[in-house]
Amino acid sequence: MTNQPFRFTLLADGASDRSLIPILDWTLAAIPGLASCGTVAQVADLGVIAPAVRSLTDRLRHALTYFPCDVLFVHRGERVQRVAALIEDFSPLRRLAAFAQFEKTVRGTISGLLTGS
Repeated sequence: MTNQPFRFTLLADGASDRSLIPILDWTLAAIPGLASCGTVAQVADLGVIAPAVRSLTDRLRHALTYFPCDVLFVHRGERVQRVAALIEDFSPLRRLAAFAQFEKTVRGTISGLLTGS
């Protein structure tokens, strides 16, 4: 009986996110039993296969269809950080009370996304 390799796919925002593959591979190799069967990494590059796909639900569906795997990792950090950077561009609006409340809400949401809480 041969052990099938453990297949994982990374669905990410950009090409630079490929640098996460060695980290994921190293982390998975530390799991007892997984090292003996090995891992196969895939990066779901939907820009080539389905460039019009934008929503996370559709991206997940396409990733699982075109890159079948045992586990799917999703990295969305770049988009979250871009939203945080955009807030910095609204400095004149900070004088408005409504914007201050909006900024507080968005910063709380982004903080939760970045920390996973």
